[in-house]
Amino acid sequence: MYRVPGAALDGNGAEELAQLLRASQEPGDEIEVAQGALGPVLRRVSRRKGDSSISGSDVVLLLVDYWLDPTDGHGLMQLNFTSPLLELREGLLGLFDAIAASVSTAEGLA
Repeated sequence: MYRVPGAALDGNGAEELAQLLRASQEPGDEIEVAQGALGPVLRRVSRRKGDSSISGSDVVLLLVDYWLDPTDGHGLMQLNFTSPLLELREGLLGLFDAIAASVSTAEGLA
């Protein structure tokens, strides 16, 4: 998880971010904007080879990134998930979607 202080993700911001990501996407990347409980959620699903510096270049990884704004005043949140279990893609996407959907503001802190 990474927070971007001062950034927000309203409807226009979500589409602008999606356009930026599409400009640099690689073949097979999927970029979607959806409506979550707290507002827009952007999801990028991609596949990449592992890190060659640790002899992982023969491993293909599933990478899933989410951008959302929990509206708590602390800025945009980016969640990242990675797995080498490509055969479990659909189940992992369901799990990662559920985790992203569970993000909420702490009661009394927003």
